[in-house]
Formats: sequence, C-alpha cells, structure tokens
Amino acid sequence: MKLQFIAIAISTGLLTACGGSNSTTTEPNPPAPPEPVVPEINNPQAFSGKLVKEGPTSFETYLKNGIYTALGNYSTEESAPVAVPVTAPTADSAGGNGRFSGTNTQEQGVDEADRVEYNGTHMFIATQPVWRPDAYEQPAVRILQRNDDFSMTEVDRIELDEENTNITGMYLYQQSLSVVSSGYPMMTFADIAALTLPEGAFQDAINLSIYDTSDPANNSLATDIDIEGWLIGSRRIDNNIYLISAFQPRIEGLNTPESDEQAIATYNQILDTPIESIMPTITVNGVESSLNNAEDCYIPEAAGEDDGYAQIVSVTRINVNDSSDIESMCMSAYADISYMSTENLYLAAYTEGGTNLHKISIGDNLDYQASGEVSGYLGGNNPQLRLSEASGYLRVVTTDWRTEDNEHKLFVLEQSGADLTQVAVLPNDEQPEAIGKPGEDIYAVRFIDDKAYIVTFLRIDPLYVIDLTDNTAPAIAGELEIPGFSSYLHPMENGYLLGVGQEVNGGALPETGSAPVIEPVTPTGMKVSLFDVSDPSNPLELATVVRENSYTPVEYDYRALSVLKLDDAYRFALPMETWGSEEDEAGNRIWSTQSKLIMMDVNAASGQGSLTVTHELQAINDPEYYIGAWDDRSVIHEDNVFYLHGNAVWHSLWAKDAEANGPY
Repeated sequence: MKLQFIAIAISTGLLTACGGSNSTTTEPNPPAPPEPVVPEINNPQAFSGKLVKEGPTSFETYLKNGIYTALGNYSTEESAPVAVPVTAPTADSAGGNGRFSGTNTQEQGVDEADRVEYNGTHMFIATQPVWRPDAYEQPAVRILQRNDDFSMTEVDRIELDEENTNITGMYLYQQSLSVVSSGYPMMTFADIAALTLPEGAFQDAINLSIYDTSDPANNSLATDIDIEGWLIGSRRIDNNIYLISAFQPRIEGLNTPESDEQAIATYNQILDTPIESIMPTITVNGVESSLNNAEDCYIPEAAGEDDGYAQIVSVTRINVNDSSDIESMCMSAYADISYMSTENLYLAAYTEGGTNLHKISIGDNLDYQASGEVSGYLGGNNPQLRLSEASGYLRVVTTDWRTEDNEHKLFVLEQSGADLTQVAVLPNDEQPEAIGKPGEDIYAVRFIDDKAYIVTFLRIDPLYVIDLTDNTAPAIAGELEIPGFSSYLHPMENGYLLGVGQEVNGGALPETGSAPVIEPVTPTGMKVSLFDVSDPSNPLELATVVRENSYTPVEYDYRALSVLKLDDAYRFALPMETWGSEEDEAGNRIWSTQSKLIMMDVNAASGQGSLTVTHELQAINDPEYYIGAWDDRSVIHEDNVFYLHGNAVWHSLWAKDAEANGPY
C-alpha cells in the first residue's frame, strides 16, 4: 500500500509542476481481470467442401478444439445434437495374363494387398491367426517352393517381430516382399470368458516390413516401418506403396470435465500441450520422427476458429527399394473409403448431407487437388467399386437409403480449381428412368471403359448397362431381368461379363401379362453367370452355374477370384463353402461344411461365349477347429492350380477328376 501511495503522490506533483489543477484526484483502481469462462467449442462435424493449408496455428487450433470436444462435448447447458459422420445403412481387373494368375484388382496397374503372392517359383502365404483353447498362434509368412512336379516344399517361415498383429496383406515386387500388418487385441478363450483385455494387448500402429527375397530360403528384413494409427487402405504402383491411415491424438491425464472449473483447466491443458507431441509418428528401422508437420496439414475451408475435429488422415508413399524415400501428406478430416487410379487417390467419407470426396494426386508428389460432395452414400461389400476415374472424370454411384424407395444415382464429376464439380447426373430430366425398381438395393457396380454395369435386387436381378461414351451425358442403354443377383462383376474381352452372387427362390419371373407372385425371396446358393453385353441395348445371360446351400467369398472380396487369360479363353477359380446337415442315431441334427475350389473355363471368343465347370478341388478341414472359406485363395499356373484353404495348400491339375495333392 505504501508503494502505491508514493506513486500517486509523485504523479500528482508532476501534474502541479506542469501547471495542472491544485485539486486532489485519486487514481481509479485497475479493472479486475476477466473471469475465466467455459470454452464454447462447436460440436464436431465432418465438413464438406475444399480443404486449405493456412499454417500451423489454424491447424493446431482445429485439432486441439477437436480433442476438447471429443472428451464428451462438455457444456453446462443443454446442447444441440452432435453432427457426426453418418454411417451408411448396411444392406488387376483382368487378372493374370501370362503363365500364372495374380491378385485380382479393381484397376490394372494398381496392385492391392493380399494374403498370397506368387512369382512362378515361390508362394508367399500370410497365415491366418489360430486360436486354440490354451494358446494363440501368431500370424507368420510361409514361403513354399514349387517343385518340378508342382508339389510344394516349405523353405522358410517369417515370424513377425511385432506381437499382437494381424497381417492385412502383402505386396510382392521384384525381389522384395512387403508385409502390411496392424495391431488388434489378442485374447485366449480364458480372457474372452472373463471379459478381460490383457495388459498391452492393443497396438495402435501399422507396420510395414520389407523383406529381401532374392534368396527365398533365407529371407532377411531390409526395412521395418511403424506408423501410428489405423489402416484405411493401401495400394502399390510399381516400387511405391501407399498407406492411407487415420490417427486420433491423445493427451494423457485428460478426463471428461464435470464442472466449469474443470472444463477451463482441461482446455488450457490441451492448449499448453506441444503440437509435436500429438502428431502421429513414423519409425523407420528404429528411428522415430513425426510423420507430418503441422504446417503442412489441411483443414476444411468451412471450419471456423471455434470448430474442431480430432482425427488426422495421412497418405504416405514408401519406396520399397529406398527406405529414405518416404513422403507423407495429412489432413484433419474424416475418411473411411479409398479408391486409387494410376494417377490419383480419392478418399470418401459419409457426411450428414451425403458423401464427401477428396482428390489427391500421386504423381511426382502427393498433392491435395480438390474436394466435392454428392448426395447419397457408397455402400455394399466393395464400396470402392462405386468409384471410377476415366479421362479426367470421376464417376460415382450412390444410394440414398433415407428415401422411401432407395434412390440410386450416378454422378460424373470434374475438377475445377479446388472443386470437384458435377457435370452430369443420372437420372435427369432428359433421362428420367430410375436406376433400379422401387425398394431395390444395389448389389454390384463395375465400371469398364465407357460403360457402367449396376446390379440392383429386391425380388429379381435387374442388370443395368449405362453408356458413358459421353461422360457429360450418361444414359441407360439396356436392362436385363433374371432371378438371383450378382454381388461382383468381372470384365472380359469381346463384351463378356462374369457375375458372381446368389440364386434365390421365389424370384421367378412372371408370365407375360400376369401379375407377379408375392412370396418370400431367400438366397439358396452360389450362382455364377456369363453375360453377353456386346450389345448394350440387349444384354443376355448365356450360362449359369448354381450350387445349392453354398456361398463363395468372391461375393464379398473380389481378390478371392483367380483369373488366367489364354487368348480368347479365360480360366476362373473361386473358393466355395457348402453346408448341410444330417441326423445322428439320437435324432440330433449335425451340421457340417465342405470347402472346395470351383474351376471354370469360359470361351470368350466373339459370338461363342460358353461357361463350363472343369473340376472341383476339395480341401479337408481340420477336425479340431472350424476353418471358414472367407480368406481362401487360389493360384492358376498354366495347367495347374493351387488352392489355399486356412493355412494349407492343395494342388491339382486343371482337368476333370484330377487328383488332389497335399496339403502342403
């Protein structure tokens, strides 16, 4: 108080010396500092529209706001419903062309990770995890050598260094094998029964292990890479592997605040946290660094200073031949579907208004290009097949389940600056015919050159052929209605198409002029159809193969289909699981399954299309535990075929009643 009085006296004296008034004055008390207030951060939402890179401050604010709202959207007052990403309701393209088949992919030249790789002399198999009552068998990579008689001999086995991992797929390029794996909880039956999670049982990281396979019997680890986060997807083009990952930053010690004081303290703690400590990391051969720099990350242009989203999506390119050649770009956004052409990567995400799309070029550098939005949602077992890029246009097929009749649309988008702008939509005023009948859902989509093929289904299977010769004016060229449905469509030359799906009962077409019979429609078994679509206005079903009480994983994962092209002929191999039951002596019904590989030949010469089953190779299930067919694979090598069921391989000739050899 004395120091304050002296300061006032000195001040008064100076005023008097300068001829000021002799009246006495008192200095007003300084204003009190403002009371801390609860931060008012908007509820998180996945913004549509373009992304921008405005510097580390805006990205840091957006990310940290998102961390705060992720704690529980604390508010002392009742808040509006949180706008979060909408989850949609559930409801090499030509394969091998040479001596042996390869991974069946969406786009030629864009490889997709799979659990089996083959180079003609050696087969690399990612084993499935095996849970036994008292132990867990860690996934590994088996290396089998093909002998002269096409029998197999295991020459090496790669045990992954990381514990608690699941191999999501592999890439084989020249003399390197890249194994992509990610962590997830590993529990014994005892853990499951006790509903406990073992300590350290979850590894929130993606691992890419690159092995030198120049000597397949003595593989060595060349590069080991860990990226924090979880895997959205991956692709390979030549020597570059692209990993699309998502990461949710965490700050230790944060709890959902229960009062104003706690909310203020929590928000300040988040603001005081260095941005580097909440960015995802990458570890290359034991050396850790930041995967991305904050100043290089994108946020939605529509976001304000009170918005936030606590998720970082990164796209990382890795040169398998040079561990120092790694590039990554990032955005604070939401994405869960990836599609890649040979030139661009597209990320898709559900928003409240539809599907948001981001385009990233993958040329010399990873560069964000543009964003756009379409109404409706991607769906089905292979949603990435609803996307296709051709001649600079992005074609997208969506379904809006919020409408009464499941409205399906085909959009054509083109980049204009940083926007993906709509240049066409089907149906439209000039082409009003709907895609699908009322209530039908889409079961398969395939873009092939300047055509789109769409299968819808409710009671019967309409196959629509859409002409995209002019991408700015799409039109339905033809339609075929048949019983059953296709879940996957595979292209062939000369206007042939292979459809894989299910036959149904109760879906018979009515006689001309008669009313349809309304009865329950139930899938009855696997159906393979050969279509002739050479005349788009008159698609035809030439032949079918039906197996009752069965399914094939090709319906859900097109990588399960093996294809070998031989001039105008194709060889197809697809796994199948059949189920049945019988009564024992006590009258109890005993269910059993059989796993087979169906080997089919297709004559695709113009005007001579035919489909025949050549052989069915049966695998023997391990009696100790059930092995499903969902991860079964096969490889066709000239007149030989290998069938991978579980972690074992069978071999057979491509001939009727050929003997099965194995398992290896």
